[in-house]
Amino acid sequence: MLQLIWAYRTVRSIPHQDGDDPEFARHAMEVLTAKFHSMNTDLHWFALFLHPLCRKLAICSVTHSQTLKNAIRIGFGIAKKWEWSEAMAQKLAQDLKDYYVGNDPFTGGRRDARDWWISLIAMATAHPLKAMAIQIFAIVPHSGDMEQYFLSLGLVQSWRQAQVTTKHMQSIGSLRHHYVYKIQKALLAQGKPIQRQHTHMHTSDEPGINLDCAKELTGDYTWVPIVDETEQKSEADGDAILVTEEDVEAKFVRLGEYTDATVDGDQLDKKILIENVYDISILDEIWKGKVTITVEEELILAKGEKGKP
Repeated sequence: MLQLIWAYRTVRSIPHQDGDDPEFARHAMEVLTAKFHSMNTDLHWFALFLHPLCRKLAICSVTHSQTLKNAIRIGFGIAKKWEWSEAMAQKLAQDLKDYYVGNDPFTGGRRDARDWWISLIAMATAHPLKAMAIQIFAIVPHSGDMEQYFLSLGLVQSWRQAQVTTKHMQSIGSLRHHYVYKIQKALLAQGKPIQRQHTHMHTSDEPGINLDCAKELTGDYTWVPIVDETEQKSEADGDAILVTEEDVEAKFVRLGEYTDATVDGDQLDKKILIENVYDISILDEIWKGKVTITVEEELILAKGEKGKP
């Protein structure tokens, strides 16, 4: 999220020169802003808020900024999924309030957010926000699983992959698990191992592919209907539920469906600029590792300004 916001500010600040295409520049900003709104989910915002250098970036005075109330709501949602007790949830709410204003033990900060939370001098039992933040920052965001799903289905990078939503992921996962299950079942029936084994590629005496083998693979391959996830339970009752070819086709059609309506994201108008959602004016301070001043320090500065002649 921080990299995306930084990229937006950088692109926006590029000066226009003679010969530049203003229409392309406008289009680039529109696409970047729209993608930002698609990515700016509550959980992404909450993770950015939990970065000790970004708490004032996430909650600020701009028009569409989220609030501390939103942070508590999102935190409660996570606590509920993790089946935390009511007492832990109450402690979490107080932790979020103290964290935002910079009260002990949530003072200071550093660029490595997870390292800061781990080294925080506070017991996770007394301050459950620490445990939640460490778990969130332990997540490594990458597309490895997504790439594996697409490769398993014989798909490559395309516009479909670039527009994947949560519902698309559910369809992809369903298809993949069906295929894996059927392949493993067929291998077991043939007495073959289902675990991958490491092998070395040996060069052939003759150049090129084995045409006879390729012809056999393409000519003899036939598609067999796959079995639903409930097959293992249903087979015990002698009532296996088959997924028909029409069902599989419907799932592939679902992968191709895409509308401009954002499934996730912040549900804001895609034309709303990022500086109206986050306070991008403090990005330079964040990049330098400068800790945002606390509410108490702000009051002290305000008194100092008032006392000047």
